[in-house]
Amino acid sequence: MQKPKTNPRPFSHARPRSLTSSPENEYLRIRVSGTFRHDREMLLGPRTRNDQAQKGGGLIGGGSAVGFFVITPFQRSDDGTVILVNRGWIPREMRDKRSRERGLVEGVVEIEALMRTAEKGGVMMLDNKPEKNEWYWLDMLGMTEFGGAKPILVEMIGGELLEETARNPVGLRETHWMLKLAFLVLPFLTRL
Repeated sequence: MQKPKTNPRPFSHARPRSLTSSPENEYLRIRVSGTFRHDREMLLGPRTRNDQAQKGGGLIGGGSAVGFFVITPFQRSDDGTVILVNRGWIPREMRDKRSRERGLVEGVVEIEALMRTAEKGGVMMLDNKPEKNEWYWLDMLGMTEFGGAKPILVEMIGGELLEETARNPVGLRETHWMLKLAFLVLPFLTRL
């Protein structure tokens, strides 16, 4: 994983070309003030996390907890534009907002974040269902339209956290080898 660029800078002082989620700006560290628009929140997933206790079993990825990333539109205080903020990961038991009311911060807050880029959908990915607010992959155009935001995505690393469990994902590389192994072994097992 690439390291964040070190000195956070206020979002409003960034040059116009840097106000995009582009590969050259990925992991650029910024600070921005504004308010979360929880009414347009999106849950991205399911996604796994290795550092959380698993509930239930599974052949591949045993030991990983299943949950969602919370993507919330964020209205900037300086110019009123809306951007998307990945507020972190929650376990599936917290999918309902009523179970995490403490994390639904109201009013103006300042957050520290990293600029990020969108994912690319693939052949093996499910189609997002914006009409049901179901998001399986990070579709920048669809999510910005749903959230009424500009195509700017940041990942929150400081400020008012969603919950104590809302942290950036870890251990992705450790489980990736398991998936590769499974896809190599499964064809041989089906021939038995």
